[in-house]
Amino acid sequence: MSNSKKHILVTGSNGFMGKHVCNYLIKKGFNIVGFDKSLNSSQDITIVQDVNKYVNKNTIGIIHLAAISRVKTGEELPWNCIRINIMGTTNILESAKRLIKKPWVILSSTIEEPTNIYGLSKYCCNKIAQYYSGKYGLNVFVLELPTVHGIGDNQEKFIPKVMKLASENQNIEIQNPDNMLEFIEISDLLTEIYIIIKELLKDSNYGYEKKYIKGAKTTYLAMAKTIVNIKESKSKIIIMR
Repeated sequence: MSNSKKHILVTGSNGFMGKHVCNYLIKKGFNIVGFDKSLNSSQDITIVQDVNKYVNKNTIGIIHLAAISRVKTGEELPWNCIRINIMGTTNILESAKRLIKKPWVILSSTIEEPTNIYGLSKYCCNKIAQYYSGKYGLNVFVLELPTVHGIGDNQEKFIPKVMKLASENQNIEIQNPDNMLEFIEISDLLTEIYIIIKELLKDSNYGYEKKYIKGAKTTYLAMAKTIVNIKESKSKIIIMR
């Protein structure tokens, strides 16, 4: 989609959530412009000049999904997580604030506590967004998300990984079986995002808001058992101590 028409910019548009968000909003009648380095090397979220090329007077809103989004990746590559998450978010806000008619911004965040690099990076992003909203009059909506899953999800994440193993009748190894997992289906999240967009479109002085998107809660062990039962799998669940 050309950015010469009124549109919503979606960063991370080629990722799991980004693809779903773009397809859903197109069906709802919105013009969508995608921004993802994996599709275009000139779409680097950490370079503000790249962002400025896509945030213009025709951008009515931005859904910022581009991020390092896994705790494990953040711990393995902490500087990359900080660079992409914090610098990327700051660039989006900087780009939005420079316009006379400023686009609203929806930021994808997490329910993860700031006890690891990923959680800390998202905590900082939220605080930076709150600052920009107050100082520059940006309408910013932060979504604190549980684990999001659905078609096309990263196969290394717990739910799709267990589903694959169960489908193949392979053993399923679980560490910390009693730890809680909170999750939401991507289809339910899309409905939430659509409701928020409608609110932002009708209120030009929305300000800053942070919303915890509630998911279903269960233990890792209970989730694995549920998947095995649904799949009618012969997989054995092995607790790793």
